[in-house]
Amino acid sequence: MIFTEGRFKASVLMPLNAGYTRVLVHDAPGYLSPVPREIPTAPIPPHLRKIGSYFMVTERGIRHESGDSAEDLRDAVRECISSLTVEEMAE
Repeated sequence: MIFTEGRFKASVLMPLNAGYTRVLVHDAPGYLSPVPREIPTAPIPPHLRKIGSYFMVTERGIRHESGDSAEDLRDAVRECISSLTVEEMAE
């Protein structure tokens, strides 16, 4: 398993059930336009949870290698989700 780290600008589109928020990722690598995706709500400070708020997200990513088991992959995904952080954008 290879871990990577990414940082991106996001804006809130809508709150979802089960503790997630749909955001729009701006300047996503490999995409010409913003990309919607879901992130956990817990790391987002309450004052940045309103629709239209902008913030910076830092997260870990994973690249699966041939010798990795399904359990290794599940553990890595849980670790990536729990390590996600959100920061207010500097003005």
